[in-house]
Amino acid sequence: MAPRPRPAAMLAAPNRSRIRGVVQHAAPSQDSSRKWALQVRLDVVESLYGGTFVHPGETVAGIAFDLPEAPAAGARITAEAEYVGGPRGGTLQLHEVQLTAP
Repeated sequence: MAPRPRPAAMLAAPNRSRIRGVVQHAAPSQDSSRKWALQVRLDVVESLYGGTFVHPGETVAGIAFDLPEAPAAGARITAEAEYVGGPRGGTLQLHEVQLTAP
């Protein structure tokens, strides 16, 4: 029997992890006043369901909407994170974000 062809793309959804880390950089998005682009160094990653696509020690790109305040570099962040992307890369969409000033 011939081997089965490999799928062209890997589906990441649905997935969700609880993350804790430190904001390295934050900037408001140019395409939406509600959206922030973040770089976060991860300290803790706990899978809630689905695959886990990030790991402690990594610095990852993320986006968040409707934050209560502008995130400062060095702030501690806790959030639920959903990896949105595929095998060639992606980003984390952050939900239920909690920030603690540096």
